[in-house]
Amino acid sequence: MPKFLYNGIHKSGIMQSGLVEADSKKNAAEAIYKMGYFPQKITEVIEKKKKGEIELNYKIKTSDLAIFCSQFSVVLKAGVPILKAIDILASQTDNKKLKLVLTDVYEKIQTGSSVSQAFNEHARRFPEIFISMLETGEISGNMELVLERMGISLTKEHKLSQKVKSAMMYPMVLSIVAVAVVIFLL
Repeated sequence: MPKFLYNGIHKSGIMQSGLVEADSKKNAAEAIYKMGYFPQKITEVIEKKKKGEIELNYKIKTSDLAIFCSQFSVVLKAGVPILKAIDILASQTDNKKLKLVLTDVYEKIQTGSSVSQAFNEHARRFPEIFISMLETGEISGNMELVLERMGISLTKEHKLSQKVKSAMMYPMVLSIVAVAVVIFLL
């Protein structure tokens, strides 16, 4: 049975969005009205089938995750709903691994999962703190602020790891040259 995503206003004036199963768009509107909501927008959820997707244990790079968090924060601050924001970011990202994850997260949110639950299903691909902070932002209602701070933190972490790598290059090169000189002298 097809599923429909709806936005509606309750008789008391509260905005609500959710998922309803019905045979047609008309029946979905009737079901939403029976729940006490006036439907504003009803869209059919199209479930995409994944063709032979191989599950790999890959991690999303810190730099890509920092960019994603910053962009996600900016899009949410602009007033775009979370579901639409994830769809936009999935279509615009260059990282194919992140795009696969975001597409799956988008589908899970469409079927009724929360943002943190959807990302939690890909927990091995993200730092543990990222999932925890998403859940915190969702509960507190400050998702934009949490994502902005997470983006800043991940950017600093990436810069620090780059500095450590570049600082280790000189001793490594020096060691290799020393070993080569010793071998040459022998």
